[in-house]
Amino acid sequence: MQLRIRIIDKVRTFINKIHHFIVLCDALRSYCKVIKKDYLKPDLDIVTRWNSTFLILEKFKRMRKELNFLICSNKYLEIAYLNDDK
Repeated sequence: MQLRIRIIDKVRTFINKIHHFIVLCDALRSYCKVIKKDYLKPDLDIVTRWNSTFLILEKFKRMRKELNFLICSNKYLEIAYLNDDK
């Protein structure tokens, strides 16, 4: 249970960083356009909406390849990315 909570927190942090930086959203949008895939803007979860956490996790899963590219092109995101540390 504790591991699940940590993973959800890491996804939240990661999505938060992308969501709040227009440059990162634009880079993600551009990459999606190049590979001809629909752009899914990262959304934040809302405490009062029970399914919002599920929705951000689902979108994260669907955009995994694109997010990996974004991380490779931006060292700022490596800190917040899911890894085995912590």
